[in-house]
Order: sequence, then C-alpha cells, then structure tokens
Amino acid sequence: AEINRADVEGQTPLHLLAQNCNKKCEVELSAILAWIAHYKPDFDAVDKHGKTPRDYAPNDLKHHFEYHAPIDPAKLRYMFR
Repeated sequence: AEINRADVEGQTPLHLLAQNCNKKCEVELSAILAWIAHYKPDFDAVDKHGKTPRDYAPNDLKHHFEYHAPIDPAKLRYMFR
C-alpha cells in the first residue's frame, strides 16, 4: 500500500509523522493514526538507520506508534468538538 512506501532513507509517512509530532498535537495525532489504520500502515517498518516510527516519537507519545485498530470515520467527528 502507498501508506507504507518508503523514501530513499527507508522512511515511511509514519516515520515522518513521528519525527514531527509533539505533545501539543496529541489529539490530532490520535485522529490521524486512527484514520490511517484503515490503510494498514506498518508500525514496525525499519528505515536505513534501523529505526521504526516509534523510535523517533517523543517518549510521551511512543504509545501512539503501536498497532491501532481502524476506527469508524464517523466517530472521528466527535474527537474535534
């Protein structure tokens, strides 16, 4: 799937998301990960540095970079009310 396509460094969109998230965007991060779970992203993808997305995530957000069961998109609306 395209969600798991890696760049020249072996990084997937999840790697990039993990590198650019912080505690301030935790609610949005949860919603993004729940949304993309339908596309079966590889949370264990290893880049050319031997790191997974979870390795790049800040310590207080690492738990988000584990398997997520897909969520009904209709339920996501309630996360942002």
